[in-house]
Amino acid sequence: METLTASFTLEEYIRRLQAEASQASVPVHTCELCSKLLIKRTPNSTVGNRLFCKLEGFTQISVAEVAASNCPLFEKWPPRCGWDNLLEQGSWQFSMFIVPSLFHGHDKDETSDQLNEDGFEAWVRAKDSTGKEEYIFSPLFKVSLDEEANYPSWLTTSPMWRSSPANDDTFARAKGWLEDCLHSGTHVRCMPIPDNFVPSRLIKIPGDERSSEIDIIQTTKSEFVQWCALSYCWGGPQPSQTTTSNFQLGVRALQLSDIPKTILDAIVVASKMSVPYLWVDSLCILQDDPEDLKRELACMPKIYKYSVVTLIAGTSSSSHQGFLHDRDFSHRWDTEPVRQRYEDEHGERTTIILHNLSNHTTPEPIDYRAWALQELLLAPRALIFGTSMLAWNCLSHTRHESSFRPSENEDMSRLLKLAKHITRKDSLWHENNNCWISILVQYSQRKLSFADDRLIAIAAVAEEFGVAKRWDYAAGLWRQAIRETCTWFYKSHMGNCRPNKYRSPSWSWASIDSEISLYFSHLPFFDIIDVVTEPATQELPYGNTKSGYMTVSGKVVIFHLRRGSNTKDRHTQAFLSLDRGILCDIYLDAPEDDLEGWHECVEWKGDLTILGSRSDPDSEEFPALILKPVSITENIYQRVGILFDEVGSEVFQILQSAEQTTLTIV
Repeated sequence: METLTASFTLEEYIRRLQAEASQASVPVHTCELCSKLLIKRTPNSTVGNRLFCKLEGFTQISVAEVAASNCPLFEKWPPRCGWDNLLEQGSWQFSMFIVPSLFHGHDKDETSDQLNEDGFEAWVRAKDSTGKEEYIFSPLFKVSLDEEANYPSWLTTSPMWRSSPANDDTFARAKGWLEDCLHSGTHVRCMPIPDNFVPSRLIKIPGDERSSEIDIIQTTKSEFVQWCALSYCWGGPQPSQTTTSNFQLGVRALQLSDIPKTILDAIVVASKMSVPYLWVDSLCILQDDPEDLKRELACMPKIYKYSVVTLIAGTSSSSHQGFLHDRDFSHRWDTEPVRQRYEDEHGERTTIILHNLSNHTTPEPIDYRAWALQELLLAPRALIFGTSMLAWNCLSHTRHESSFRPSENEDMSRLLKLAKHITRKDSLWHENNNCWISILVQYSQRKLSFADDRLIAIAAVAEEFGVAKRWDYAAGLWRQAIRETCTWFYKSHMGNCRPNKYRSPSWSWASIDSEISLYFSHLPFFDIIDVVTEPATQELPYGNTKSGYMTVSGKVVIFHLRRGSNTKDRHTQAFLSLDRGILCDIYLDAPEDDLEGWHECVEWKGDLTILGSRSDPDSEEFPALILKPVSITENIYQRVGILFDEVGSEVFQILQSAEQTTLTIV
């Protein structure tokens, strides 16, 4: 394997990646028993189009031996398939058939490739000497070419997943997806790349792979160029980041050997896809210049939305790990794939792979990064480097490195649907509201390196959403739906906290540093009279706020709060009571910051205010905000929690009999 010197060229780095890839391999099972089996293709078969295969010549004894040896091909069959129903061993002969799945609604004239996407059913026929037959169905297998093989021809579109993405075939496939999207005319939902914007700075991809450095250049608004954007995890400080001191006279030269591996891998991909420029936040934003940060963050929607393609380094948890490395298949299959001998109708032999796909998915490192969510949602074209395969997503199509559809990542599938909905202008109110809530729930479960970025890291998506829907932004919520969405609450028994620096009003989810669960309700909450927010900076109108308030009218009751819980919900931290005793549990936002002496007293008690709703006879549950006074004389309050209780409960009845009051929440 080639060893890289202290200073190396792009060509040398690519050769090193491909040398490492050539030594990697997907773990495949073979044992003495299953290697004796021979899959034969049956000529002139009419079952499952063209892919009827038969495996012959083993008895019940040999099947039991194979299963006992933990061979993945048979180990799940005995307990699943009822071998005990057959007669004593030795009196039955077995044949195994592998046919395209017939349970996915396919017509008989569909092609073998389409059938292969849904997998193959492997099943066993047991036949005794009298001609009696029993059929036993196996788990679902899929069939693929052995890695690097090109035979049999009916499997050429179903290769085994590559053990590494660093190979010419993978790069060519990615480039083909991009060209198909841009030039084929079949991507009816994909729009042409706008040519009226370029980022302030870009990394120029070397035109000659013998180059050992790259240039970061200042662009000009008069000259349009195409670029790809990188979405990745920083994973800590970035030693090569661009600053005011190292970016002089509109250019910065940087040795490849000084570039973190994830960014270096992105340079390789951009080069192989013939995209001339690359945008990376740590290198294309002056990291020590607050004004430049504001300007560039404000351009974030266009940087990703107008890029040729966004490269998503899914497998890397830091900029130093890279993503063009060997793949980890340990979570991809329930059991190891099995290599089997195969013979066609002409007697030619090769090996094929049978594998049993797992239904569960493991989140990638980038799925935990908050910034990466908006980078995915904004990208009209995304090339996703995942743990097990390369994937493509655009507004028209989703593609995978293999023709197999992987077991679905429900979160990713939901996100890709959300991405298509964000810019829709013809959607209904409830569709818009559900879309935004889904985005927030996904976003809130991710992590930020800097807590103050809580609104900033989703600001670009908020801007796209607001422009498309013509909705008015209010510190992470929308005025057009704030009566429903201000019923958010936290499900965290570890305790939450307020930020050290003001970020948003207390009625916004962004006023708390924690994972949130948003409760979506069509219930009539209090009436909204006015909502006002002032952005912290005019450059980021969808970012942090300088101030904000909400004027409301609702039913108000003073009550006693006691620490503890009266239910089995471990996320509730207190209950409220009146003279008649315990009434219901409540969710507190950040009790140690909001309630003086909370952490010092196990039996904390205090008076707070409930802001509730008018009656709705069709509802079974109602929400109410828990408030504490900021200025009683001016009727100004701060949100500190929320309760949910049944319609008709004591709390509900007390609220309905209370007077309607107008107050302000800050």
